[in-house]
Amino acid sequence: MKSSVKARIFFGFFNASGRTISELQNVRLIWKVFLDFGNQGYVKVYKLFLYTKIDRAVFDVTDVNYVNTDLAIVVSQWMNDNWHEFWSEFEPTIIDGFSEYFIEFANDKLNALRVRYDDLFLPEDYGDPRL
Repeated sequence: MKSSVKARIFFGFFNASGRTISELQNVRLIWKVFLDFGNQGYVKVYKLFLYTKIDRAVFDVTDVNYVNTDLAIVVSQWMNDNWHEFWSEFEPTIIDGFSEYFIEFANDKLNALRVRYDDLFLPEDYGDPRL
């Protein structure tokens, strides 16, 4: 993943851009999707809540600052030692972006397929041997 970072640490400003590697280990996602159906009964996703639980995150940002590789190594080590605090800062932004993308993607597919709300569920008499 390519990234660009602007940060202020103590009294200095740091700019860096380059390639980063992130590994999330033992990820569990809980999706809560809210559906709506209009006058014609077609399904639309209008809200998505995504909850995550991650056991460990590993970051490699050594290719970000090619001028000062020592600083990049120290930052990578710090991020890996303090991954929970680091992840808690970025998680809301990542979750919001993913939620917006999923809602747009799902609604495009549901509109293209013209999925009706009634089509999501089996009829009550489904599998009745008397019919």
